[in-house]
Parts: sequence; structure tokens; C-alpha cells
Amino acid sequence: MLQPWFQKDWEKNVLQHLVGPDSPDVLALQEVWADEDVSKILNAPGRRHKYPYHYLPTARPDEKAGCDFSDQTLAYLANAYLECQLAANVPTNTLQQPLVEVPFQCLALGVGIGIQDNDPANQLCLACLINTLQYLPPNTPESNQAALATCAAGQGPKNGHKGKNGQLILSKYPITKVSETLFDGFLVNRLNIHATIKGIKFGFGHFAYNVLEDIQPELGVLMYGTLQKDHIQDFVDKGTEVVLADMNTGPNYQPEGFQHFADNGYFQASTTENTWCKQSHANFLPCPLAGGPPSLAIDHVMIKSGSNIHAFRAKQFNEYPVPMSDHVGVAVQLLSAKWSQKLTNAVEKMKKH
Repeated sequence: MLQPWFQKDWEKNVLQHLVGPDSPDVLALQEVWADEDVSKILNAPGRRHKYPYHYLPTARPDEKAGCDFSDQTLAYLANAYLECQLAANVPTNTLQQPLVEVPFQCLALGVGIGIQDNDPANQLCLACLINTLQYLPPNTPESNQAALATCAAGQGPKNGHKGKNGQLILSKYPITKVSETLFDGFLVNRLNIHATIKGIKFGFGHFAYNVLEDIQPELGVLMYGTLQKDHIQDFVDKGTEVVLADMNTGPNYQPEGFQHFADNGYFQASTTENTWCKQSHANFLPCPLAGGPPSLAIDHVMIKSGSNIHAFRAKQFNEYPVPMSDHVGVAVQLLSAKWSQKLTNAVEKMKKH
């Protein structure tokens, strides 16, 4: 899915996938940020028939962040960062993922806030400014001053999108034994969802990643909060059998997290192709604005070895039409040996009678 301020040509295509002939038994949607988008999906014609069960994770709108402007350098950087965005006419309500190219000078000032005094907590100041401006009139000096005042008081939102996580799980079968693991991440509400569906212990997530490492690898050690390995370790600790997620890690992007799956006995069941901004999506926003590698393999289905769950027919979907998303979906068919054993036992019992 996409940020709320992106084009919405994807909507009719998303809804078609929900009720189409190839719709999977379990569908994990990501970045469904806006209430109106959740409502449209849950009220789509045929959705209740196709997917009678759904789960929407916990929002965290009350978590606050702020800036310690007694640090004069931090105060200078914060003011300069906002003035830079205003001068460049970058819509200040979209700073989490702008639709226009952001000048390097503005990005450098944002990084400066995040690494000021080598204190990762200052990244919460940057998050406060970005998330406060998301709901103020864009591109005005008044909004900038309001954001600075709100963050100086420590009363800005720690998480964007009013604390929503953005995941939406749809299922043809009951979703039971649901729990969440909440994480302390940068900029948005990060959490893992644990649930049992048809006897399989599923895990769902949208993993945090190292923003500073993207900018300059040497800065990665200063990144605040949760990262990919934290999400993965939680699934390992819970004995999760199948994990579906936008993992923001893979063989060609911040691979330490992806390797942590292998180190703990998980294997990739989904396609090994790139899923984010692959060649077919190269001209689709935000791909041209992201810089770095042209495409990445960061969306996966992982299965725990020894869980007696087997995967078949790995494929990608929603590649066309391109305006649907900057990500391509991944899908696999699962066969649980536990189901097979139950069927075998039932047949044997019938034979005896």
C-alpha cells in the first residue's frame, strides 16, 4: 500500500484482489494507514463473504516525543531543518516520505538532528517534528513554529499516522490466540502480530530498519530503537511457524536481519525475486526519489524448519498495474503435515469400521 498522500489509483485494484478468484486464504496488507482506507477495504462488496475474519492491530496515538532545546545546537538544527524544507517548497505534511525530491542540505540537517551529541534519543526529536507537521497546514512559517513549540514541550506524537501500525490481516478462517509484541521504534508504531489460523502459528509484521545506515553505513551504530533482528528474535522466541512481513531486510538490503532467520532455523518459502521498486516499478513514486539500489528483495514468507509445514508454488502478485504499490506482493501455498496426519488418521479410523 502507500502513504495517504500518494495517488490512489491502487484502490480499485486492491479491492479486486480481495474478492477475485485468486485471493489467498490469508492476506497480510501493509501500510493501510488511513481510517478511510481501512473502512473501504472492510466494507468492500464481497469482502465479508470472501474474508469473514480480520485483525487490525493496536494503535498507539498517546505516545509522546519532544526535543530538548536547552541544547542550543539541537535547537539551531531543528529550526534550520524546517526552514530548509519550507524554502525548497517540500510539503511539510509529507516529510515521512515526500512526493518531491528533498534537497541534500535538508536531509543533512535532519541527520544532524538525529546524531547530535551522538545521542540516539535525539532521533525522537526529528520524529516529533515530522509527525507533528503531518497534521498541520503544509508549508507555512506558522506550522513550523507550532511544531517547534509542541516538540519543545515534549507533547508531539512519537509515532506518525496517529499511532497506527498500518497492518491489516484478512482471513477466510478464524484468527485465534492473537497477541502483539510492541516495539520502541523510530517514526512509526512498530509491532509484531502473533495468531493461529487453521492450526498454524503465524507471525505478521512490518519491520523497522536502520535509516542512518542507509544514509551512511558508519552512522548505523547510532540508530535509535528497534531493528529487524528484534522483530525476528521475537518470532523465534514465540516459536512462530510461518512469518509473513515487509521485513525491510533481505539478501541485498541490510542482510543481518535476514541472516538471523537462517541462523535460527527458518528458510525462505517465497520467491527470491526483488519485491520493492523492481524494474517494472522503476518509474513509480517513491522509487525514483529513494536513491540507492534500484530494487530490493525485502518482502518474504519464512517457515520454521521442523514445523512440518511445506510451501509450494511461490509467486509474486499485484505487479500490474503499476499504480497499485511500490511493493510487489509475495504468495505461497502451504501444506501442514498436521492436517495430512489428521486426514490419514480419519481414513484409517473409517477403514476399521
